[in-house]
Amino acid sequence: MVDETDAMLDRWASRDEIDLLEQMERVTLSIIGTAMFSADVERHAADIRAALQVLRRGFQREVGVVPTFPEWIPSPHNRRMQGAIDDIDAVVHELIDARRGRADEYDDLLSKLLTARTDEGARMDDEQIRDELVTVLLAGHETTAAALTWTWYLLANNPGVHERLHDHAADADPTETVGSSAGAADDASFVKQCVQEAMRIYPPVPVITREAIDPDEIDGYEIPAGAEVVLSQFVVHRDPDLWEDPLAYRPERFAPGEREAQPTYSFFPFGGGQRICIGRLFALAEAQLILARVVSEVRLTLRSPTHDTPAVDSAVTMVPDEPVEMAVTDW
Repeated sequence: MVDETDAMLDRWASRDEIDLLEQMERVTLSIIGTAMFSADVERHAADIRAALQVLRRGFQREVGVVPTFPEWIPSPHNRRMQGAIDDIDAVVHELIDARRGRADEYDDLLSKLLTARTDEGARMDDEQIRDELVTVLLAGHETTAAALTWTWYLLANNPGVHERLHDHAADADPTETVGSSAGAADDASFVKQCVQEAMRIYPPVPVITREAIDPDEIDGYEIPAGAEVVLSQFVVHRDPDLWEDPLAYRPERFAPGEREAQPTYSFFPFGGGQRICIGRLFALAEAQLILARVVSEVRLTLRSPTHDTPAVDSAVTMVPDEPVEMAVTDW
């Protein structure tokens, strides 16, 4: 994580302006490729980003009011969606093909999937492995990139917090900033508090759904078995009954002892229960390391300072719907 962040900082040395989301997606994609697949997937960054933009727009259309045809009808919308899926599949199958027959040479997620066996000795087929890799590849970099983008945006609009964070990280080893718990709940790092508060105001995943297995009742509402229950982090995280002045960026809300005073599910960026995000510790460690390393070296400021929230695309992950241009300067 630190190596890929340093490589990004080296690229910034010759630039005075960056597209924030594009840069965060690029570095987190490099990290997930190296850490999970021992492969350079960053060279596919442009194709993956283009495919994700198509899928975001397409999903937004499908859950909105615009009527769409069934998937088997080759409408323009369906062809665009399938083309984006094919582009991502091409990257994933390239990873699988390059590793096949060499799985024992590596100790990473891809090799573990290729060598996994059931108790009866059966292997995972290519489609199963593809599904697992797509989940890790996309969810493992896009959501963290979104969290970091909003963190930098909020820091730029709160220079006092930004300077405090710089002072906190400037003299620290970035790997020590996270602590040995690497994102565990008892990590009191101010870096982590800055990330958590950003995920409260702009949760990378603004809505999740769960299917009721059995009938239930919630506050007088009957929930039949099989019903889809929608839970919105975006709404709950901004509820003034739960958070004082909810739109204010105050990382100290997550200081030791503060969260314990809050209801457990007043903050649930990674979901909860048995289906809590499997990559949450990886994502938190990654976000803290990138944030600490970058803020110790350079200052990011908005090219066009504004306190107005940029247009938001929240079809899948919550990201700015327009480029957020940041100036890169020394402290």
